[in-house]
Amino acid sequence: MSNPEQQKKWREMKRAYRNRHKAVCVSFTQERGKELQEMATLHKLPLADFVKALVEAHIKGNGYVVPDHGHIDRLSFLLRNVATNINQLVRYAHIEQGVNFSDIQKLQQQLAIMESHIKHTLSIPPHIETVLTEFLNQYPTKREKLIQFLIAFEP
Repeated sequence: MSNPEQQKKWREMKRAYRNRHKAVCVSFTQERGKELQEMATLHKLPLADFVKALVEAHIKGNGYVVPDHGHIDRLSFLLRNVATNINQLVRYAHIEQGVNFSDIQKLQQQLAIMESHIKHTLSIPPHIETVLTEFLNQYPTKREKLIQFLIAFEP
């Protein structure tokens, strides 16, 4: 970035970012940090993103954190399935020099199912009770610590 115009543009972009965002540093005890990290890992999120989701859920008061793993796994399965079928259809089209209408209809049906599932997953995330239940099922020995953690944040 030796160009002065590029440097000026970069500085302006950084300044605009700092004006829009507020950096916050939060400290937890080692034990609490470990608990949060386990919860974040359970949801396959980086710790910072998980804490942001918790704060947003608290502020909005809706109790929603992140999409359920079952929904995410189902979406991944559907995407892989559609990708496999598209690849098969392309190979078939290259070999046979054509595609028949029923193949295209099958693909459209799969895409419609996937679109419906995506809309459902993203429009109705699980309630925080579901998230906590999953966590307690996976880590039953953490029940008391989780209760203490939640009491500490009770308004």
